[in-house]
Parts: sequence; C-alpha cells; structure tokens
Amino acid sequence: MLTLKVPYLQAALLSASTEQTRYYLRGVQILRRGDHLRITATDGHRLFCAMQTADAAGPDFDIILPSESLKKALTGLHRDIEALALVLTHGESRITRAVLNDVGMQPIDGTFPSIERVVPSEISGELTQFNPVYLADLGKQAKILGAGPIGLHIGYNGQSPALITFAGIDDAFAVLMPYRCTVAPLHRAAVVAIMGADRPAAEKAA
Repeated sequence: MLTLKVPYLQAALLSASTEQTRYYLRGVQILRRGDHLRITATDGHRLFCAMQTADAAGPDFDIILPSESLKKALTGLHRDIEALALVLTHGESRITRAVLNDVGMQPIDGTFPSIERVVPSEISGELTQFNPVYLADLGKQAKILGAGPIGLHIGYNGQSPALITFAGIDDAFAVLMPYRCTVAPLHRAAVVAIMGADRPAAEKAA
C-alpha cells in the first residue's frame, strides 16, 4: 500500500488525453523507482509531472491508471483530504489491479511514452503562442497545487516545448507545446476604428 497526494492526481488529470485512439494516454502514469514515485500525465500537447517519496517499501513498478476510474476515486473528497492510499495487486509479471479510495481499477495495458525527450533542458526565452484552453488549465493546476491561479511561470522556448514552474512548488512542473495560431492579429487601423478615433470631431460631439 502506498499513499498518493491528491493534488498531484487532480492536476495530472487535467493533462491526460481524452482521445479514444491514444488509449495509453487516457490515464495517469504512476512510476516507482526505489523510494521515488512519479505521477505523470500527457495528451501529446502538454504534460504534468510530480514527484513524491514512497512511504512504504516495495518493488519498482510502472502502471497507467485510467482517468475515468481516478475521477470516480477523487469525486466528493473533502478539501482537507490531501492523500489517498493506493493498494496494488501484483500478478506474476505485472500489476493486475489497483484500488484507490475504494474504487477498483485495472491498469491500462500499454506503454507510457518516455518524458525525457520532451522536457527541455534549456530555455531560449523566445516568445510564442499557446493554446488558450491549455493556459486556462495551467491556472487550474496552479490553484490545485496551492500556488494560486496565477502562481506559475512560463519558460518561453520558441517552437520547442516550454517549461512551466509553479510558485513555491519544487516537486512538480508542466510542459507546454507551442501553438500555431490561426487568428490574424488586429491591425492598428482596426483598433482605432473600434475605439471611434477615426470619426469626425463634430460626429463625436453629437
């Protein structure tokens, strides 16, 4: 039995995929290596990752817990509950069942992608565009983690993945891919027209 931090699971679910074809991303990866537990989710456009220390001895493992089951396990929790016990059933070669907050689930049979290749090691600072929906979710993640809805920093990285850090949080981060914006910028002339600055003085006075 292991204890998982509820805010990490809640924040990770915001980055999990909802695409049916990418079934192995429709969940949250729980990876154990020694006494380190890593909680990760991605949809291919953004990624959330957090680390915590395992509070019980046990073998290393790598499982993907399905999003829908995790949402059920987290539904209705009192705000004071910060951690839940995860009970795993080990088979001969893999974990066959997981139970979180009395919700049983079967781990997704798939391979979670390696995150090392998308997490930037350097940040260029070059500005770019981001999907506004993902930016809104980053604000939700920051609030869930206790950093406040604007308690995050975007490490702009041009056309490469950006690194997102959260205020006061040293064991979690996010990655966000740039967004190819299809909305044309509003020209100064249009802005002036909207403001009404191009109307004759007499018309304005009227």
